[in-house]
Amino acid sequence: MNIRGALCCASLLIISASQPLQAEQDRSTMDLYGTHRAGGKAIPPDQQKEFTDQLSPGNLPLEFFLWQEGEPRYMPSSERIWHEAGHWAIRQQEIHSERVAAMSRGIDRTLSGETYTVRDNDSYLRLGLSNRYGKSGEMGLEPEVRFRLELPTLEEKFKLVIESDPDDLSSLSEQQREESLREDERASSFTTGALRYLYPVTDRWELSSDVGARLRFPPELFWRSRARSDWTISPQWNMRLDQRFFYFNTTGWGSRSWVGFGRRIQGWNFLSSSEARWVHEDRTFEVAQVLALDRTLRNRHYWRYRLGVLGESEPNWQTSDYFADVLYRNRLYDDWLFAEVIPSVNFPRENSFKANPTITLRIEMFFSGKGDL
Repeated sequence: MNIRGALCCASLLIISASQPLQAEQDRSTMDLYGTHRAGGKAIPPDQQKEFTDQLSPGNLPLEFFLWQEGEPRYMPSSERIWHEAGHWAIRQQEIHSERVAAMSRGIDRTLSGETYTVRDNDSYLRLGLSNRYGKSGEMGLEPEVRFRLELPTLEEKFKLVIESDPDDLSSLSEQQREESLREDERASSFTTGALRYLYPVTDRWELSSDVGARLRFPPELFWRSRARSDWTISPQWNMRLDQRFFYFNTTGWGSRSWVGFGRRIQGWNFLSSSEARWVHEDRTFEVAQVLALDRTLRNRHYWRYRLGVLGESEPNWQTSDYFADVLYRNRLYDDWLFAEVIPSVNFPRENSFKANPTITLRIEMFFSGKGDL
């Protein structure tokens, strides 16, 4: 801001406000103390008038309104470096989000033969950095990368989907606690590419089938099919069904069945979900029962509380794990920069159901042309 201009404005404001302010002081401080006071000391009226006269434009010297060569005209900003760093980060997110969307549109147009596309696609790139502290005191920063490339316009009912770390071959224990696991505790990660065919049966059911391969050498071919449906079973309760079947040429076929019942409870979303997973190679059923409450506050703070129990059918039907966790997610900036805090505890059978507490800290950045992740 211009220093001298600010002082000029201040002097004018003082002169214009001095009379009403003095009248107000006469009505207030004079009644209480018998005279005007400042810092506990009385201010004589002649000194008050002398102070305002000194700041009047007519009494200021001519040099006050002139600038000498080399004299600074503006106050330097103390937040300039932080502002520049923030603007740079925002600009980089916008540039790379558009690149992700442009790459998806470009490949889509090339393969589909269309010169212009207007359909939405769910392509994204997610970069994260997490740190987990456990009972044994282990700590360490771990980078995280997740991506999805979706090409929706190959044909009216086809999509080409390339994604990292699909959950078909992950156990239910890993899927339920995926947010608080270290990289070495996860199953081997892999990327898949698949051609997805969408075939609507009714307005209520969504059906799709994929044919693709795990992108590694040698490639592993797979097929999977999925059916989903939402039902309103009462004015308060909703139900969702999700059924999957899959086949990998190295591990055989399997299935996952999921059903959830949800409703609103005093501003919170309640969900009770049950899931069963079968992998033919293991000849084992895995089951999970999870209760969850979640809520978004002021479009920036997200809270979720969960209690769950896991079980398996081998060597006989038994409980394999209990767990509980709390997820707090804060939208740091716009809709692409987030921070998470996840305290959790689980009681695995393999550890005689002793408590295993952890806390996970994570920061994530999303790059997506859609902008609503």
